[in-house]
Amino acid sequence: MKNYQDVVRDRYDNPESKAVPDIWALLGRIGHYSEGKIRDLLWRSVNIARSGGLDLGKATILDIGCGSGFWTRVMAEYKGSPEDIYGVDLSSLRIAQAKKMNGFISYELCDIVEGIPSFGVTFDMVLLFDVLMHLRSQGQIDKAMANIGRLLNKDGWLLVYDAWAPDHFTSSSGSDWQGFSERQLLDAVKSAGMRIVTKENVFKYLWKNRHSALVAHSRPRMFVEIAERLYPGNPGNIAVLARKSGSGV
Repeated sequence: MKNYQDVVRDRYDNPESKAVPDIWALLGRIGHYSEGKIRDLLWRSVNIARSGGLDLGKATILDIGCGSGFWTRVMAEYKGSPEDIYGVDLSSLRIAQAKKMNGFISYELCDIVEGIPSFGVTFDMVLLFDVLMHLRSQGQIDKAMANIGRLLNKDGWLLVYDAWAPDHFTSSSGSDWQGFSERQLLDAVKSAGMRIVTKENVFKYLWKNRHSALVAHSRPRMFVEIAERLYPGNPGNIAVLARKSGSGV
């Protein structure tokens, strides 16, 4: 797997590179289907946290790997205010986009392996979507998770969403990313001092090993959802909601 810093430079900070292909755009069928599934995941997770005592209106929230700030905007809608919502990303181009689109939300450039800015607060909830899959070594993963654990308050929540694969450490040398087995992802989350609250599979690999989000390009939404429930395939992605150890739900 490529070095994550090179991937960001070549894929996300290169104006000539299309970081998000057209098929994944929100107006496309794949992007629309995927956004809905992940938004449902976020909605469920936030409500579980609220039932566990999270005061969403007063919560400090950090989105790591925020890109152009889409999920920070969603969290601002859930929260009813952009105050105390923060985003970080390694791509300077995407941080600039986020600041342009979301003027009342705070964003900073950062490398989560080297350290994460605290913005002068500790966080009640951290989102970590499709980030760990770009880290190729156990040492990088351990450093990133330790940095996250230090920023969460004693009752803090962490929602991790990442790609599935049989093994994270057997990727080809030319790939931009590699998913995790369930055990690998759970172990990474626990290494930050977290207790697992929920784990769920999102999407599924269907016939001919096609990710179900890609199937949504040519099939109706209802067809894809039924196939995800009934077809005996591997998960496409894994989501883990966790809380700082010692906290009760």
